[in-house]
Amino acid sequence: ATHVLAFEGDSQVRWFEGNFEAYEEHRHERLGAEADRPHRISYKKLTRA
Repeated sequence: ATHVLAFEGDSQVRWFEGNFEAYEEHRHERLGAEADRPHRISYKKLTRA
């Protein structure tokens, strides 16, 4: 692949020139080691207005 279109958390879409391995390295540098671990999804409680 020549590029990656990544859909990341918080509705962020990133265009990356390079292969997936290079993208993972760049993501690790950008977000740190904590980003590599899965996180539990949290939801807001529904309330009536």
